[in-house]
Amino acid sequence: MTDFLPMEIIGEGGHGTVIKVKLRNQPNLFMAMKKIEKSTLESEPGAKEQLICEVEIMESLKHPNILEFYGYFEDSRHVNLLLEYSEEGCLFSDRDTTTYSMLTTLIVN
Repeated sequence: MTDFLPMEIIGEGGHGTVIKVKLRNQPNLFMAMKKIEKSTLESEPGAKEQLICEVEIMESLKHPNILEFYGYFEDSRHVNLLLEYSEEGCLFSDRDTTTYSMLTTLIVN
């Protein structure tokens, strides 16, 4: 985490937090860091498998309309996913969970 400077929290969920970060050595480059609590992954059945699936899907998706996945790393308390930062925010910021669930099902299946 020392390579990244946290800027602001841009999202929160049941498994963790998404933070806007910038790189120390490239101050004009911003990323979104999804910080997932390891304790959640260990305590919730299927959570670790779901994360592995999410990472595999993000690694395979390359499209101009999909945020780029840069990679992940772990620290003592978190698994950290690094994603392209979008000034426009989340597609589902209005909490349209039905549409999100349908799209997730289509992508995973």
